[in-house]
Amino acid sequence: VSQSRYRGRAILLISGLGQQDAITKAVEILKTYQLRIAEQQEISMAGRLIACFMLELDPAHIDAIGDELLASMKPLGLDVAIDQL
Repeated sequence: VSQSRYRGRAILLISGLGQQDAITKAVEILKTYQLRIAEQQEISMAGRLIACFMLELDPAHIDAIGDELLASMKPLGLDVAIDQL
């Protein structure tokens, strides 16, 4: 069994009135950080979007990731929450 090189895990939730383009933008932002997207799920229904990402990452980066995603998602009508597990 191989161990992850990342010391922490977090769950990221993006939700609100949104387009599928927001997921692409979020993934592009996440790719700028040293992390691994362990799992990703999305629901798009009635003009609403809920996306959830399980991340393996350095816990020291959680606030920066959350701040950057919120700044880019808020203008699209989406909210962002990230919690360390």
